[in-house]
Amino acid sequence: MIVAGLAVVLVGLAVALRARMSPGLLGIALVNMMSLSHSLTNLVQHWTILETSLGAIARIKNFSERTPAERPPAEPKTQPSDEWPSIGTLMFRQVSASYSESLPPVIKDISFSIKGGQKLAIVGRTGSGKSSSTLAILRMIDVNSGEISLDGINLATVEASVVRRRLNCLTQDAFLFPGTLRSNMDPTEEATDEAIVSALKKVDLWTLLESKAGDKTSGTSNILSSMMDTDSLSHGQRQLFCLARAMLKPGKVLILDEPTSSVDTQMDIKMQGIIRAEFKDHTIVMIAHRLSSILDFDHVAVMDAGCLVEFGNPESLRRTPMSHFSKMLDRLAA
Repeated sequence: MIVAGLAVVLVGLAVALRARMSPGLLGIALVNMMSLSHSLTNLVQHWTILETSLGAIARIKNFSERTPAERPPAEPKTQPSDEWPSIGTLMFRQVSASYSESLPPVIKDISFSIKGGQKLAIVGRTGSGKSSSTLAILRMIDVNSGEISLDGINLATVEASVVRRRLNCLTQDAFLFPGTLRSNMDPTEEATDEAIVSALKKVDLWTLLESKAGDKTSGTSNILSSMMDTDSLSHGQRQLFCLARAMLKPGKVLILDEPTSSVDTQMDIKMQGIIRAEFKDHTIVMIAHRLSSILDFDHVAVMDAGCLVEFGNPESLRRTPMSHFSKMLDRLAA
C-alpha cells in the first residue's frame, strides 16, 4: 500500500509537471519504486525473524532463572569404585518418590530385590508408575522415603551425575545429534574404532552406514569421522544404533524404557534377540509393553496406581489364574 500510494503521487506529479520533468528521471524513479517494494518485504521478514530469535532467548533466560535445580545428594557422600556397579544387585526398600516436594508420591512403598545378572520386567497400565520407578533409580525424581541400593550402596548418597554415568539406558526415543558417526557412538571418546565397528556390525548397521559415508576405500577411521545423516535412518534403525551405543558402555546394569514400543514386530524380535545375546550377564530392568517378550525373564513387577501389586516369576504368575499378570495376558489375548 505504501508503494502504491507513492507511485500514485509520483505519476500525479509527473503529469502535473510534465513540461519540466525529464522522462528519463521519471523512468528511474518508477524502477526504484519497484525495488522499494522488495526492500520493505525483506524488512518485514527480517524483523519477524528478529522477534522470533528474541523470544527464544527470553525463554532460555526464563528457564535458567526460574527452573529449580535438583536437590544435592544426602550427606555423607559415597565415592564408589571405578568398577561400580560390578555385580548389579538392585534393591528397593519401602521406596516412595515424587516429582517435587509439593506433589503427591507417584510410587508408594515399593519393596523388591533382584540379584546381579537377573532380568526384571516392569508392567502396568499408563500412569501406574513404571517409568517413575526407573527415574527413581536414575535420581531424576525425589525419593521421599525408603532406600534404593545398588551393589549395597545407597543411591541417595552418590552424586546423581555419577549414578547416571555408570548406568546404561535405552529409551523409546532414539537420541542422535548432529556430529560425526564416532561422536554419536562414543560421546565420551573411550571406545576404540574396532569396538565401534564391531558393535555396529552386531546390529547390522555397519554396511549401511559405510555406504552412506561414501567411498568404502577411505578407511574405517575416515568413515567414523564423517558427518552422520540422521534423517536417512528409519526409526527402527535409530533404535538399533542406540542399542549398539549401549554395547560400548561399561557397567552391569541396563535400563530399558519401552525401547521397542514404536517399532514393528520383526524389529522388536530382532532387538530382543540382540539384548539377550549381548547383555546376558547384565542386570536388566525393562519397562515392557509387549508381555509376550518378557515370559523368559526372571521376575516381573506389576504396577498399579504407583503401588507394587505383584512380584514374581512371569511364567509362574501366568499359570496362576487370579494373578494380575495372567489377567493382563488374558485381556491382550481377547
